[in-house]
Amino acid sequence: MFKNIIKANENLKKYILRTPTKYSNALSELVNRNIYVKYENFQHTGSFKYRGALNKILSLSSKKRKQGVIAMSAGNHAQGVSLACKLLKIKAVIVMPNNTPFEKIRRNLELGAKVEIFGDNVLESEKYVNKLVKKHGYNKIHPFDDINVVNGQGTLMIEMLEDAPQIDTILIPVGGGGLLSGCSIVAKNKKKKYKNNSSAIRKFSFFL
Repeated sequence: MFKNIIKANENLKKYILRTPTKYSNALSELVNRNIYVKYENFQHTGSFKYRGALNKILSLSSKKRKQGVIAMSAGNHAQGVSLACKLLKIKAVIVMPNNTPFEKIRRNLELGAKVEIFGDNVLESEKYVNKLVKKHGYNKIHPFDDINVVNGQGTLMIEMLEDAPQIDTILIPVGGGGLLSGCSIVAKNKKKKYKNNSSAIRKFSFFL
């Protein structure tokens, strides 16, 4: 799997930004440790989600690309899919829950995606996505439960450990687990000894 993340890193280079890893004076003073931060908020769309979505879409054959792609998301994954499809000239359909802020809907529309609103949450949106996949033959781009998405997210850790190889403890936010999985694979292969800690907001389900 590590070799596939290395390959993903090469494939993504011309599409993504290599975001900086910087020493944080404020956080280091707060916890009395040397803290380095990976500023993925500087990435296109402002999130690491673009890496995984793009890597998945790049893995599709020419035939599948012509069929178009579809994703369910209320935020960053949606924009990652929309931007990737705009760059690769692929039809994108985004299904978003009823409570999605209009600003997030607008961003996807501006990127050229077709947006449909369905369900009270992302799980209900996914059920609708599955129906559209069967009806139209779209390729579903899952936000985390896909090995190509995981490989794309893992490219973040390649950059971070190249820029700050002295890191021995890694704190990774976790929702669905795509970022955690990809980064853990890289860290395990690049560093023989390290501590991997993950954090999640309690009100949401997550995997460890």
